[in-house]
Amino acid sequence: MIKTNKMKYYLLLVVIIFIGVSCIIYGNVSSGSIPFYVLEPNDEFQAVWEIFEDNTNRIVGTVGKFIIHGHVDGTSIYQLTALDSINGNSIWVRSNTIGEDVITNRDVLYQGTSGIAYVRAFDVNTGDELWSTRLPKAHSVDMLSYTNNEILVHTTDSQCFVLNDDGEILNRFEETFVVFLKTNGFLYMENGFGIQSVDYSSKEIIWDLEVSPYFSVPFYSDGTLFMNTHSDNGYILAVNHKTGEVNWKVNQDVLSNLYVTDTKLYFVNKDSELVVLDKTTGDEISITKFTPTFDLDIQNEEYYITGDPTNNILAISFGDNNQIIGLKILNP
Repeated sequence: MIKTNKMKYYLLLVVIIFIGVSCIIYGNVSSGSIPFYVLEPNDEFQAVWEIFEDNTNRIVGTVGKFIIHGHVDGTSIYQLTALDSINGNSIWVRSNTIGEDVITNRDVLYQGTSGIAYVRAFDVNTGDELWSTRLPKAHSVDMLSYTNNEILVHTTDSQCFVLNDDGEILNRFEETFVVFLKTNGFLYMENGFGIQSVDYSSKEIIWDLEVSPYFSVPFYSDGTLFMNTHSDNGYILAVNHKTGEVNWKVNQDVLSNLYVTDTKLYFVNKDSELVVLDKTTGDEISITKFTPTFDLDIQNEEYYITGDPTNNILAISFGDNNQIIGLKILNP
């Protein structure tokens, strides 16, 4: 009888402790923590994996992989993490990568550093550093782009560099405005309230287009520049890179960056939706709601969207709760 009573006492104690801990956990979750986001049932996307990664600064995609660019927990040290795009499993991690901007070109990841300006190239399959080039007398890379086997770099102290695939510096010049792109003998850059096209050799302005004081970095694809403005009445526009003429313009309050494929344009908007537009016309193809809705009063980190075009998988990073989800595109 004594042993039985003791056993009941211990069981009761365990139950009380469990209830107490559960209440504490529940209280923490329900009072101020940010919820996890899921897409409502739909015929366009299927969630295939989900991870939680602290301090995500950016996520970029390439064939078969997503690369997370962030910080080591609790430090200012940058870290690169490669994920398998199909299942979200970690492939490799590389720390001590002091950097800012990152871009991919199939099997190569390029990173521009903060502080003393370097451009570094990494093998996306292994994380191994392929080369590292110091940009003489330059400070902090703020823009990287890759076209026609060349890397264009702009730094915070108004220096521009053109490098080849081996990291050799082909040219250097000074430009106050941020330069986004070099292709077909032209530069594309800011002009104060929009963008302009400039002849690479003569520096003659070919065209300029007023957009807005605040707009995203243009994304170049198939002769078109895609960008969006940041305002309460924002819009997306597609611009012919040769003439500066606007191919189409649609009202959209974009929250993330724009991810562009051969035929479509994907983004997350301020109404808590994943939106797909026709790349050629700007017409809406699909809108899928996230639940719960985003609380824009407390959301103060960036959302990123990217993709693996070969396997038709999107990755979306929610900067306010460390959540990254992988979505299979059912109708690519």
